[in-house]
Amino acid sequence: MAIIFENESTCPLCGQVLNKEKPYFLLPPLIGNVKDPLFIFSDSGIHVECFERNSLKERVLYHLDIYDKRPPVTDLRCDVDGALITDLRKALLFGLLTSDPDEPLYEFNYTVLNTDNVSKWEKREAFLKAGADFLQQGKWEGLAGPGLLRYLIDEVNQALAANQQ
Repeated sequence: MAIIFENESTCPLCGQVLNKEKPYFLLPPLIGNVKDPLFIFSDSGIHVECFERNSLKERVLYHLDIYDKRPPVTDLRCDVDGALITDLRKALLFGLLTSDPDEPLYEFNYTVLNTDNVSKWEKREAFLKAGADFLQQGKWEGLAGPGLLRYLIDEVNQALAANQQ
């Protein structure tokens, strides 16, 4: 959840300071891609009035609803076989990769995988292609480089190699 300092932190939509004069709310870290239009909302304090007027409001609310309904880490189930992931070191959590429903990568938002099942994942090659294309086209940038998307691609490839041994 966002951390703000009243009378110091600012609303990313209007640039005005957050304080008791105008109601505001805090948003969780929705996405790690600084190039995504929803990044401005990620881990931020936002004036209610600014949010209500913003054209991305419905898209943010859609992803907030998914974010809020995520199961706790003690109840993660693999999308390949539906089984509970009991060893969290084997869990790959994709989260929100892109908010653009027209992007091929969009279908992989919120994927949960047990690395033991990567070789059985029917959408594996489509994910690897969509992820690589997204990176190659310069559509992803984390706060410190390629971040999560590069990590997920590398982890899927490593799990696939480990499962084939």
